[in-house]
Amino acid sequence: KDQSGYFRAFKGLARHVYTVPVSLSEASVPNDELAIRAVEAGLSAEPVSSVANALMLLRDTWDGPPPRILISGSLYLAGAVLAENGTPPV
Repeated sequence: KDQSGYFRAFKGLARHVYTVPVSLSEASVPNDELAIRAVEAGLSAEPVSSVANALMLLRDTWDGPPPRILISGSLYLAGAVLAENGTPPV
């Protein structure tokens, strides 16, 4: 997969990228590598330990209007976030 190309699509749209580990998938790319690919694509990015950690960092550092948050790149990640959130499948 072309991670840099994926992130390039968000240049000029995303203010910052937090990359998180996806432990449910054996095919996942380590989040520190994903952060490097995002930076190569021209984005501000950093790896963090979890989605919860990313949301806390966002809450503590955001200084603008309410942000849009995109969770993407893996159905395993989206499923894990929905499960942790208690959102039932539709």
